[in-house]
Amino acid sequence: MTKLYDKIILNAGLVLSLGLREGAGVIVNDESNQHNIGAFAGGANSPAWAIDPAKGVPVLRFVLASAQYLTIPNNAALFPTGGITMKAWIKPTVVNIIQYINGRSPGPAVRTGELIIAGNGKANFWSEDATKTAQSATAMVAGVWHCIHGRFNGANLFCYLNGVVGPTGSALAAMSTTVKDLWIGKWAGEEPYGGDLGLFQIW
Repeated sequence: MTKLYDKIILNAGLVLSLGLREGAGVIVNDESNQHNIGAFAGGANSPAWAIDPAKGVPVLRFVLASAQYLTIPNNAALFPTGGITMKAWIKPTVVNIIQYINGRSPGPAVRTGELIIAGNGKANFWSEDATKTAQSATAMVAGVWHCIHGRFNGANLFCYLNGVVGPTGSALAAMSTTVKDLWIGKWAGEEPYGGDLGLFQIW
């Protein structure tokens, strides 16, 4: 099945790959070899399956006002040592408010490795808090598919939008870690995402 991108790259470093091929049900399978399966939150907090009209392929649709999300149980493999990259294909409904593509469940030390739409419409990659960030060079457009990814190379944070890297972000000795579950669609402090999701990966 053709997806929103040419292909899903399944390299040895992948620790999570949600290709969203299912199109139905309340479970999202992990296409890496780590078996980090995602589950719908339940009830009104669950996103819905939809078909992208341009591509005719399954996507997950998140309603901003409903704070919808997926839960992926915590796994130490979700934090590769020496560096980490998070990638998502998104089509946001609005881009002028803060929205978390991913975050962590409630509890201490939840702010780590987050892809965010900032209030200025730019993609952000955060570790820990707003003092450890990287931002894309340009802003997103509502209702348009975008590829965003954040990268930590062992020294600095970087944020890419549609393959273009923004200014070098914060210097960092190491990404913070946590035992909290990974959420796709919001973080513990809410600020949920609204729009379609076509892919989410970590390597």
